[in-house]
Amino acid sequence: MELLADAAWQWRPKATLTAADTCGRCTVIALQYSDCAVLRVRWNDNSPTSSKFLGPRTDLVPQERDLELHGHAERIICVKMYHKDESIVTIGSVSRDCVIVWHITGNARVKQSILVENLPAEPGWLTFDDTGTLVAVASDRDVRIFVIERKEVLVTLEGHLARVTRGEFHPIHHHLLITASEDRTFKIWDLAARTLWFQSSVLSAFAILSIALNPVNGDAAFGFADGSVKVFALLDGYAKELTACNVENYVRKSLRRKQEADREARREKPQVISSLPPWARSENAQKSTTGIGTSVGYESVDNPAQFDSNDEDEINAAVSCPVLSIKYVCADRKDSRVSITKGKSFSSDHDRELLDYKQFLVVGIPGYLLCVNAYSFKIGIIHDFQQSLERIDSICVAKDFCFYHPPRTDSLHCGVISAFQPCFTMLSTVTPSSSPNQEEDNTTCTTNHQISLCQERPVSGDNNERVSVIPRGPPPKDSVLNTPPLSAKKMPPKRAKGLDKPVTFHTRIKSSGYGSSSTPFDSRRTPPMLLAKARKSLSDNRTKGSKSSTSVGSYLKEYPTNCGLLQHYQPKHALPPKALHQGAILHIEYSSDAKWLATSGNDRVAQVCKLPFSRFGGEGNVFVGHDRAVRAIHWSQNDRMLVTIGSDKTSRIWLADSDTSSLTLQGIAPPSDVATAAAAMGSMSSAKKASRQDIVAARFFYMDKFLLSACGNLARLHQFELDEVYARAPRSRAKLARKKNDVEVLENQSRKKRVAQWSFDDMQSVTSFACVNGAFMSSVAVIAGSDRSLRVLDVGAGGGGRSVRVVRDAHSRAAHTVALPRPTCYASHPSNFYDLLLSSAPDNTTHLWDIRADNCVMRFCEHVNRVHTLGVTFSPCMRYVATGSEDRAAYIYDIRTSRRLVKLKGHTDVVTSVAFSPLHPQLATASCDGTVRFYSSEESN
Repeated sequence: MELLADAAWQWRPKATLTAADTCGRCTVIALQYSDCAVLRVRWNDNSPTSSKFLGPRTDLVPQERDLELHGHAERIICVKMYHKDESIVTIGSVSRDCVIVWHITGNARVKQSILVENLPAEPGWLTFDDTGTLVAVASDRDVRIFVIERKEVLVTLEGHLARVTRGEFHPIHHHLLITASEDRTFKIWDLAARTLWFQSSVLSAFAILSIALNPVNGDAAFGFADGSVKVFALLDGYAKELTACNVENYVRKSLRRKQEADREARREKPQVISSLPPWARSENAQKSTTGIGTSVGYESVDNPAQFDSNDEDEINAAVSCPVLSIKYVCADRKDSRVSITKGKSFSSDHDRELLDYKQFLVVGIPGYLLCVNAYSFKIGIIHDFQQSLERIDSICVAKDFCFYHPPRTDSLHCGVISAFQPCFTMLSTVTPSSSPNQEEDNTTCTTNHQISLCQERPVSGDNNERVSVIPRGPPPKDSVLNTPPLSAKKMPPKRAKGLDKPVTFHTRIKSSGYGSSSTPFDSRRTPPMLLAKARKSLSDNRTKGSKSSTSVGSYLKEYPTNCGLLQHYQPKHALPPKALHQGAILHIEYSSDAKWLATSGNDRVAQVCKLPFSRFGGEGNVFVGHDRAVRAIHWSQNDRMLVTIGSDKTSRIWLADSDTSSLTLQGIAPPSDVATAAAAMGSMSSAKKASRQDIVAARFFYMDKFLLSACGNLARLHQFELDEVYARAPRSRAKLARKKNDVEVLENQSRKKRVAQWSFDDMQSVTSFACVNGAFMSSVAVIAGSDRSLRVLDVGAGGGGRSVRVVRDAHSRAAHTVALPRPTCYASHPSNFYDLLLSSAPDNTTHLWDIRADNCVMRFCEHVNRVHTLGVTFSPCMRYVATGSEDRAAYIYDIRTSRRLVKLKGHTDVVTSVAFSPLHPQLATASCDGTVRFYSSEESN
């Protein structure tokens, strides 16, 4: 969020500020004098602005229209305003001597209603319900609900074991009241049924200090004394914890980064010790003194430039961040859902916003005003209270906060009461409205009075470059994507007949294979009979494929984007256990026409099965060749080839209708000096094989023109050419009788050539990558590394490609899976939807990113993932996200709310992979139990 510096104002009364609240019409401040307690109402048109504000210390005289309310004899503990009635301003105030509700009409007439006098214990807070007819007042461990008109107690709530610190009425279910206590629990009371709706367990070792309720979905956020914030979803009869974040840890990391930056800045300055007076010092001495004077506040005062080895302990001891107050800010995007950009779009639709609301959680702690993205839980600093704004003194330390979010706006007004000085400061913030992909000429719209401080990571110069999966134009001339295809292999020149004769007088020698044919041996690559059968088989397959794929009906099909939730199990497609694989299934993927399903397993086998299973029973082709588990399998764009990645440090390319691998990629061999040492100790071949690095991932790239693979900390781009005759020959040869000659065995003429390679020195190894290979030609690949980073690699950039964006600390652990939307001819979406990215890590989270910006858009965190590599994917309608889980279930999330929609149970082991059909509303899940389950939007008979 952005702070509006010009809209801030500050007031310093000659009394102690004890409480405050604000609304759209006025601000109420509770003042404690030596002989009385007063409520001062400052109307918003009287609030000091930059035009008529003389200074923070000169505004001591009450304004003409300011209203003072007298009625309390003791210190006012809490003030609350009911702001939903625009004609009347309703104010509630509570002190030890009484509880008063004030009604102020438009002509400044005040009506006072004393609800109760002489409370039995110290009051804590009060709040109004949605209708303004009820008010809840906390007194020590109990909460009493008053009816304002009748001035009587409706009900008393008891059950907390310690002082009740905060309470709020639910914004959607108005009959529910949520209370939190120092006993570290919260309770939900149903006032209509007069029952306890829910009671939590002990949530932390620290007390709950604040509550915020989401007006859109009803989520409840609780702030604790240790700086942690926990978000709960209120479901049918119970509350479930969604996520938790700790703002204190974030503040400590920010201070540590600032301290390190200041140290580096001081090291770069000249170190000069001068005994001369300031006016006589040299320029370097003055620079050295200036650098020392701007040291971090945690260092020694007597000698600020001295390095203290206990800086880390000092930071941990100095930073204390209890969450004093929190507030949800929800702004509607419907007025700006379509952003018209320059140039032609990928489709007829303009870019459309993915989320309907912008949701933030504003957190107030003693030293900072923070914002937390309600979707991704990314933390940012709005304002540091140690810093002063223009004509506004620094707040230093905050004691209490009050918030007001005007409905149907993207602004928030925050009132801050200073802890050690009589000062009240009003700050105004707005939610950022710019899209992550603004044109350069639109970036100047941010005026100088908007201070953008909500950045978790510094954005480097490389990250300012425009990045998109969809290219804006053809690749440059020096791009590796313009590499010409592999030239045809030169055949040996034909020789004259009669030059090659048998060396003996016999016409045929069985041992050597010489025969009566006059064709020379070295120029005859394929036996005539086998070549004819292979060509016939190839032509038949192409004829069948062309007849099935070029039918008019196949191009008229469309994926139903408004389909229901894929939650109904289809038992008709169930196969017996271990029918597909004898062990765990590690990966599954649909072909682009949804007619085949590719699977790879822990039994060293990969296969493609014809769909549907109810008709063909898992019939298909089996690929045998890997020595260890096959971790993944991927289709080509034309569905004629597949690439498998095995744990045997190889990757193999197959034809879909062949059972022999056409091409094999080996892991990176060790350096020559390492290989020499290994050879001296033992077998060279075994040493090389043992020290080769694993191929982490491999994908077809740029419309099947290249093969992109990752090995170690390298990404490699290969051109390849497959020998289809050799690949299909074994199937034909199996049907023939055993040959009398070994000469008729075919030779594999498949070739590959490495055209580019990129090294990432910051990481030890690449953990996963994703790229687009279908529907349009994209030159972008997203790479996840062991350093917990995400990199956007532009393969088609001039000069051999380069990394155009780097996201540091994307997860708390290294991501094991990244996924991009799979473009198909059966569904059309706005072009900005294809810039979304999913990353999953063994920290129980899946993050949704927009590669045009280095910030997380959303976080899905209701599944379990601590050990295994689990699959994650987008649905073709771009409404759902599916992921596997270690609790033997698959999860489907709503991409617009980050909420779990359904938990698909049925597997007896870890769900390792999920896949959506590109044509039909169907979801396939694979598990370590060796089975595949199918789910549809309609219930099966």
